[in-house]
Amino acid sequence: MCGIAGIQGRIGDDGVTIARDMVSALAPRGPDAEGLWHDHGIVLGHRRLSVLNPQGSAQPMQSTDGTTTIVYNGEIYNFAGLRAELSAAGSLLKTGGDTEVLLAAWLRWGRGCLTRLRGMFAFAVWESHSRTLTVVRDHSGIKPLYWFHEHGVFAFASEPKALHRHPDCPREPDPLALARYLECQFVPGVGSIWRGIQRLPAGHLLVLQDGSAPITERWYFPDRLPCSSMDAEQAIDRIHELLRASVRSMLVADVPIGAFLSGGVDSSTLVALMAEAGPVDSFTLDFGEEHPASEHREAAEVARILGARHHPLRVSNADVLAMKDSFLATFDEPFGDPAALPTMLLAQATRRHVTVALSGEGADEVFGGYRAYLARLADPDLRRRWGWAGRFLAGLPPRLRSSRRFRALTHGLDRVWTTLPSVIPPEQQQRWFTPGLSALYSSTVGDLAATAYADGTQIDHVGRVMAVDRALWLPDDLLVKVDRATMAFGLEARVPYLDPDLLAFLSTLPSTLLLDEGRMGKSLLKRIACRYLPDTLVHRRKQGFNMPLQVWLREDLRPLMEDCLGPHGLAARGLVRRERLASLIRELLSGKPHAAQLAWPLIVLELWFRRWHPDWRLSP
Repeated sequence: MCGIAGIQGRIGDDGVTIARDMVSALAPRGPDAEGLWHDHGIVLGHRRLSVLNPQGSAQPMQSTDGTTTIVYNGEIYNFAGLRAELSAAGSLLKTGGDTEVLLAAWLRWGRGCLTRLRGMFAFAVWESHSRTLTVVRDHSGIKPLYWFHEHGVFAFASEPKALHRHPDCPREPDPLALARYLECQFVPGVGSIWRGIQRLPAGHLLVLQDGSAPITERWYFPDRLPCSSMDAEQAIDRIHELLRASVRSMLVADVPIGAFLSGGVDSSTLVALMAEAGPVDSFTLDFGEEHPASEHREAAEVARILGARHHPLRVSNADVLAMKDSFLATFDEPFGDPAALPTMLLAQATRRHVTVALSGEGADEVFGGYRAYLARLADPDLRRRWGWAGRFLAGLPPRLRSSRRFRALTHGLDRVWTTLPSVIPPEQQQRWFTPGLSALYSSTVGDLAATAYADGTQIDHVGRVMAVDRALWLPDDLLVKVDRATMAFGLEARVPYLDPDLLAFLSTLPSTLLLDEGRMGKSLLKRIACRYLPDTLVHRRKQGFNMPLQVWLREDLRPLMEDCLGPHGLAARGLVRRERLASLIRELLSGKPHAAQLAWPLIVLELWFRRWHPDWRLSP
C-alpha cells in the first residue's frame, strides 16, 4: 500500500522538483521509502508502505530492458499464482513482491492482464517505445486515483492534496460538486470538489499517448450471468467457500495483520474466517457505557468466542476534537460521513499493533444489509398498481415527496434510489439551497443514480438499487473513508467482501434470496455467521459506526456548531439559506431527532472551506 504521483507532458526545468513535492505530500501513505524516476517528458513518483518483500521491490520499477516503468499502489492477492504462470512462460522474476509480478504481467499480456488480477490497485505504466502513459484503477474503486490536464500538463496522484503541489493544478471549487455534496454528504461521480480535477472511475483506465488528450476507457465489465438455480443452502455453502478464499488470499503479508471488529455480522464473520487460519488481533472503539450505539461489549464477546486478542479503544468527545485538524488535512475534499473521525481514531490505535487490517466495507452493498432495501422489493408492484396516482402527489409537502415510496410512484424505477445518506434530498432543495446554487444544479445525483441503475448487471430491481450504492456510495464514501483514515497512519486496509469472484456469484442470486423473501436483510451472510457465533449476536439490531453527535453537538461541540452554521460561517457562503441554518441550530439545541445527522455534513463543509478556501463565496 502506497501513494503514487506523476507528471507527463510539459515538464520544464523544475518538473522533477514539483514531482518530488507532490510525492512528499503523500508521505503518510508510504512512510517507509520514497522513489522518483524521470525521463524526457515524464516523471513518476512513489511513497512506499512495506507490506510484501520489505527489502526489495523498490519503486518506480523498470523492466530489465528499460522500456517500461511502473508506479503502483495496492496489493495483488493472487500474485503468487501469477508469478508461477509468468515464470513458466519465461519471465525472469527476481523479487518476492507483487510489483514485479504486475509489471511482468503488463509486459506479457498488456491490458489483458487486468482481468487476471485479484486485488486492489491504482497504478501507472510508462512505455517509452510508444511514449504511452496508462493509468489504471481497480474494479471496485478501492484505491483512489485523481488527475488533471491543463496547459499541456497531465498530472495524477493518489490524493488531490498532492496535485495541489503542481502550479497548474485547478484550485477553484465546483458549485455542482458542492451541491451534490449537500445532497449526500460526499462528492459522488467522476468529478471532484475542484473544477478540473477528475477521479478515474472504478474499473477504468486512462491512456495518454505522446502528449495527446487523455482518453478514459472502461476495462472491467461484470458479466451478466443468468439467474442461479441454487437454493438457499447451496448458495450459502458457495458463498462461504468464496468468502473463505477471499479472506485467506488477504492474509498474505510480511508484516502483522489484524482486523477491525465492531461486533456486527460483517466484521465478526471476517474475524471468524481469519481465526480458522490462526490467531487474530481485533480492534474496536468504545464510546462509553452511556452511548447506546456503542458496540464494544458485543465486539468483546465476539472476540472471546473466536479466541481473538482484542484491543478496545475508549473514545471521548475530547479525542474527537483533538483529531479535527488531522481529519481536515487528511480528507482534502469535504467529507461529511460521521464515521470518518472515529475510523481515523481506530486506525491510529490499530497501527500501533499491526500494519494491515481487514475491514468489512461492502458487505451491506453486496448482501443487502440496509433495511431500506427490504422496502424496495415492493417498488415494481407499487408502481404497476398505483403509478397513475403519481401526478396527484406533486402538491404534497417536500418531506413526504422525498420518501422513496413516493418516488416509486412519481419517478421511474431507476430514480427511486439516489444514494444512501440523502442529507438534503432533491424534493427539499428548494427550501435549503439559495437561488444562486439552485440555478447551477443542472445535473443531480439522481442522474448519476439512473446511469448506475441502467448499468447494473443484477437480475431484478433491488439488485440494481444495490448496484447504485456500489457505484456511488461505496467507492465515493465508504472506500474513501477507510482509505484516507487508514493511510493517514500508514495502515493498509483490505476488504474481502469486494472480491470479484464473490461479486460475480452474488449477482446471479435474486434479491428475494438475499433478503429472505423480504423478512431479513443480509440473510445469507447471517446464516454463515451463525456457523461460528450464537444467534443472539448475529441477529441483533444493526447499530452503525457513528459518533454520539446528538449529545456532543448540544454540549462540548456546541460552540463549534454555532460558529460553523451561524451568520459568519456557512450562512455567508451563498450556498444554503440563512433561515434554514438558523432553524437547524434551534432543532439541534431542542434535541430534535436526526438534526445532528444533517448538521454534521454542513459543519464539515464550513471547516473544509476555512482550511482550503477561507474567502470563497458563491457569486451572485
